[in-house]
Amino acid sequence: MNEVINNTRKLLELAPPLEVKAKGRGRVYVDELGKEYASVTTILNVINKPALIPWAKKQSLEKVKYVLQNHVMNGTLPEIKSTDDIDAIINEASKTPDQVLQTAGDFGSHAHALIEKVINARINNEKEPVTPVDLKVVMESFEMFCEQYNPVFIGSEVQVCSSCFCYESNRYYAYAGTIDAVIVHEDRPIVIDFKTSKGIYDEHRLQVGAYSHALQSLNIRHLNLIGNSSPFDMAWVVKLGKEKADVEVDKVITLPSYRAFENATKLYYKLKEKMWLEKNLYL
Repeated sequence: MNEVINNTRKLLELAPPLEVKAKGRGRVYVDELGKEYASVTTILNVINKPALIPWAKKQSLEKVKYVLQNHVMNGTLPEIKSTDDIDAIINEASKTPDQVLQTAGDFGSHAHALIEKVINARINNEKEPVTPVDLKVVMESFEMFCEQYNPVFIGSEVQVCSSCFCYESNRYYAYAGTIDAVIVHEDRPIVIDFKTSKGIYDEHRLQVGAYSHALQSLNIRHLNLIGNSSPFDMAWVVKLGKEKADVEVDKVITLPSYRAFENATKLYYKLKEKMWLEKNLYL
């Protein structure tokens, strides 16, 4: 157990330093040589999310309903004299899905930042930060996870990079990302990604598959520092309840989830490079 813990720590220290930069609608990681790596989450945006369409429609309609009901109950219903007045209400309602997503994203960012501080405090045997009131429940969920699984935290916010090979274009496609936590559990090093979303989705599984593969590749480059018995062959997506304290752990097998991510990566780059326009590529 101690050997796995120590070697996993050493491996994480060997991960190359990366700088995160915004680029277009996504972000890239840049290494010391200036090489760019598309972020894992940016790549996974290529996956269609059909459930978002009815969700966004519902959010917008509920906003219209709320505005109208509020005016009726308060006796302040504005007089609608033209289609412009209707358009103003609809336009305001159409912003609701983005506002809801932004609020959820802000909450998730604050929760992840606090979890990172707590993990680092435990790794370094330091005093843990005080939990703000709005994060009390999600941190109770985090403690529930720790009590149930007794993880040995090795690192948090670990940046990794790797690449996958595309035979059609005869080139490697680079990717990188930031792992929420790396733990050792029952003598196995495991990648952890914490989620505060309502569910665990397929893209979450592909995300941890990509991270685990990157660490597997790093381990191979350093002569199987952790051993050659398939380290990081499993990753966990951990959903932390934010309305009531609960925890859900989805244990993901690395190889099939990485293969699916690999396909998403190829599609991402092909769309980006408009490869289908190269008419004589396959002639």
